[in-house]
Amino acid sequence: MCSTGLWPLDRMDLQNHRVFQLVVGALCALTGLSAIVLLGASLVATPRVWFLAGFELLVIVASVFGVLVAMGRFRDGPALALACVVGVIGVGSLLAYVGPGKAFLGDTARIYLIARGLDAATLGLAACLLVWVRQPRTSLRSLLIAAAWLVALAVVAVVMFKVRGALATSSGAIRFACAVVFGGMLIAALSGAVHYAVRSFQAGVQLPRRT
Repeated sequence: MCSTGLWPLDRMDLQNHRVFQLVVGALCALTGLSAIVLLGASLVATPRVWFLAGFELLVIVASVFGVLVAMGRFRDGPALALACVVGVIGVGSLLAYVGPGKAFLGDTARIYLIARGLDAATLGLAACLLVWVRQPRTSLRSLLIAAAWLVALAVVAVVMFKVRGALATSSGAIRFACAVVFGGMLIAALSGAVHYAVRSFQAGVQLPRRT
């Protein structure tokens, strides 16, 4: 169904979009190739770096699933499938880095971690977009409200930081009262941000997928 508003489609299945397929497929393929290279390097090293090899093997498997998502598989839950891919790539790469990867890769270890982090973040955004674009207006409205709550959270945190010196010399009762007030405001702002962030996904999840 076409729309004359800000968004070209009221309901969009991003998994069928060629740009999405190319970007996600290319990122996952490149990630898999880099993992194959590191897997081979860890196995031919002396001594063999089994810990790094194990995590790179998991990254290879995750990359294959990511390519399958880009090819249109897992149509009942492409966003969840891609989120699982993101988790394996991100966590696996981080654990490989903090383990033997940092010493094994040497000067390139930080580049490895940054590249994998950006890779996981991009694929994570793609997973979110898969849900958000199904009902873009509703999701965008919820995201904007969540952002407003985050701004409120930041404002409260800044005020707390500014008045901490004055509170240090205040009586215990005043410090307790301020802790309750500021703590309540922080909890309320954080709860509002999380609530509307979740609602931005619910708009797309509750929408029946088109076949």
